Amino acid sequence: RRAHNVLHPRDLRSIDTSNPTACKNPSIVVRQHVIVCNLAPIRCVVVWDRLVVLMPSDDPDLGEALVEQLETLLYAGDPNAESVDDRSSCLDDDRSSTSPASSPPPPPVDDVSQKSEASSPTPAPPRECSTGSLTDIVADDYFRQPFELRALEAVLQTCTLRLDEACEAVEGPAEASMRMMQSKLSAAPALPLENLERLRHVKNGVSHLEARARDTAEALTTLLDEDEDMCMMRLSLLRERPRLFDPPISPELLTQHEDVELLLESYLQETEAVQTRLELLRLRIDNAEDLFAMKLDLARNRLITADTIFTLVSMCLAAGAVIGGFFGMNLHQDKSSFLIVALSTAVGMAFLTFIVMFVLVKTGTLV
Repeated sequence: RRAHNVLHPRDLRSIDTSNPTACKNPSIVVRQHVIVCNLAPIRCVVVWDRLVVLMPSDDPDLGEALVEQLETLLYAGDPNAESVDDRSSCLDDDRSSTSPASSPPPPPVDDVSQKSEASSPTPAPPRECSTGSLTDIVADDYFRQPFELRALEAVLQTCTLRLDEACEAVEGPAEASMRMMQSKLSAAPALPLENLERLRHVKNGVSHLEARARDTAEALTTLLDEDEDMCMMRLSLLRERPRLFDPPISPELLTQHEDVELLLESYLQETEAVQTRLELLRLRIDNAEDLFAMKLDLARNRLITADTIFTLVSMCLAAGAVIGGFFGMNLHQDKSSFLIVALSTAVGMAFLTFIVMFVLVKTGTLV
């Protein structure tokens, strides 16, 4: 059997927590017998009967949330089923090897990361290939609800819930900062720098979450565009009937992935909904910043208007000084000549000032 779409070391480097630059963009990579998920904050590898997760050291509650979601999907409605905690290995350092279920308890978790492994509740051996149409085979796999799809759903649900919680956590400070800015702007045009700095930090957090939601949605969209990848996500069926997936995969099998498509589309819609909330919040922050900029522009325009008025008054006074310079040494010594020139100059300056101001206001130059 030819090797087709096999797992490469570069695929595992995308979830390597020791190299932060290599696991930056969210992605879901489907390879032969394995699904590699890099969805912040979860980085995991899904096989047909277990889920291996690299846990971040700065989020101790993430493992419990993922196990709870996985238990809900695996053992819902089965009171006699054994929990994931009983069948999974304890949390271990992500650089140590995964120990089997019968091994003694692993050492305590260090400060770098954790690795959790959850096994399928019913790891059955490969079944014998029975006769039947391809549609019946895929329908049987759909009704069995294979472990890999339930594990992937638990990962997507946990990531979506964490993204929604982060969105709710940033909405409160953003609303408070915008209300404080509006109250301060209504009271006085000046705004303290600490309020602007707080709003800037909130906007950075919103932009980061928006980019994270957008990248997650793009990863899901990319996977939805690949029929072969969605078909290869049936890891249990691939293990039981590997001949069905020999390249080239039959067109009939490539169309039998409705359950996988519905799973991905549902979480794509939730991710896009969170992205829309974050985008609207960022736009509201931008509107608040634009309002503050408009207040600053209005204050600057008032200063420019005052400067223009003083300049015009100075120009009119300078015109009076010119007249005084012309006639200062040529007036008669009697008092009446001085009064006539002084009064005429004052009236002329006032009239000139009125004419200039009227023209500026009439033309809209001076508001």
